[in-house]
Amino acid sequence: MVIAFVLAVAGCQVAVGVCYLLTRLRYTRLRTRGPLRPATGPDDLSAYELAMLAGGNRRVGEVALAELYLSGRAVAWGRGAVARPGPEGTPVRPLSGAPFARTVDARLQSGVAVPVERLVATATRGDAATALLWRLRRLGLFFPPGALHGVGSWRHAAWGVHALLGVGGVLFAGYALVAAVGTPPPGSTAAPLLLGAVFLGYPFLLHLAHRFISGVQGAVLTAVSVTVLAIAGGALPRSAAAAALALFAGWFALYGCYRASGGKLGPRTVAGDTALAEARALAPGRGRTAVDSALRTTALVGLRGLCLHPRNQDGGADGGAGSSAGGGAGGGTEHAELAPLRAFASACWPRSGAGAVDRSVGGGFAADGGTGDWGGDGDSLAAPRSTQWRRSGGGRVG
Repeated sequence: MVIAFVLAVAGCQVAVGVCYLLTRLRYTRLRTRGPLRPATGPDDLSAYELAMLAGGNRRVGEVALAELYLSGRAVAWGRGAVARPGPEGTPVRPLSGAPFARTVDARLQSGVAVPVERLVATATRGDAATALLWRLRRLGLFFPPGALHGVGSWRHAAWGVHALLGVGGVLFAGYALVAAVGTPPPGSTAAPLLLGAVFLGYPFLLHLAHRFISGVQGAVLTAVSVTVLAIAGGALPRSAAAAALALFAGWFALYGCYRASGGKLGPRTVAGDTALAEARALAPGRGRTAVDSALRTTALVGLRGLCLHPRNQDGGADGGAGSSAGGGAGGGTEHAELAPLRAFASACWPRSGAGAVDRSVGGGFAADGGTGDWGGDGDSLAAPRSTQWRRSGGGRVG
């Protein structure tokens, strides 16, 4: 029975791995048949167009939030929350012609904190995001709708099976703890108590993995650690222990295959990748205002990128090779607006892995320019359930 189960799981893993490789081959063929050179230069793209090109809808929302802060309409209100400043706040500057910042601005109230993730998701709810997406498609920077439907469907299905196998591993780790408590080593009294405590704290360990690692991979890594502890502290059969560890190793090998084959396989064409690389290689502030330079830098690296790379915000912090954000082709100083924007991003951006710089092929977001929040590569990007927090104590309202 155990051998049949192990062979079945191993067969599923092999099938998923083959699907990852085949979808990557098909995706590569589609990219080589699509536009190879951009029809426009990076200077002709607005900050919001660069944001959609670099990170999809989520990055557009981050740029809108950055514009609200730079215009004096938003302030950080604790970790992961933003509010409108009071009457004594900074002077309000006019917003750009793009509607995204106005959409977010309508959700803010003075002294009432709103989760950052909720605001970022709100920015692109409307026809403006669709128009932005279609412009990039007309320029040949994104694939047309439906071009990646087959590849995306098979890829998502393969990841669904992959994630399901990971969930099975998480459940098996709990079973291994129970079995180890029931079969302690001879003469050992502390091992059952320790394993029982770990079993009671297992949900909390999964929560910590979700918070600091995020995704299915964090939960599976926790399950591996718990399983190893159960094997060490209990008299489990060696064959079952070896099979479990082998299947866990196969899961992570499959996850490595998923990453190596391109991750989510986003909608950018080769021309889109080229345009984005050119934008990162240029100094964003050349010939622009300080505010526009800060917004373009946010579009290229994201708010979290501003936090992680505080001294290399030239559009090249994500892998580019440009000069500093405000120094032109050879300068070494940044625009005055970028330093306070970094402080704002560090103060309000949540500590989770959401908003990380995307380095996957074609952009790690869904084919429609979204983020693929349903679990395209295991990243947990769900927004908080609450839409407002109370000013005192952070209590939820509604």
